[in-house]
Amino acid sequence: MSFEKIRRKLPAFKPQWDARMGAEQLYRAYRSSGVTLEEFEGPRYQRIGHIKKLLADGILDTNLRHTQAVHESDRSPALSASG
Repeated sequence: MSFEKIRRKLPAFKPQWDARMGAEQLYRAYRSSGVTLEEFEGPRYQRIGHIKKLLADGILDTNLRHTQAVHESDRSPALSASG
């Protein structure tokens, strides 16, 4: 990765962080939040994995739209009775 363009465009810019500092910050944040490797690598934090799970569970259809069954189950009894 080259930072030559930003050096040309913003010669006075002096970054305060480098990649190592950013990685260390993320590591500390993940550790302090208690997230496990299994959770991090699972569908909750991985968009494609999450979408695949929603498809498998029938929450999304093949057009990635919520299924009708989900919409109906989300409705409160008061709305269903009046609607």
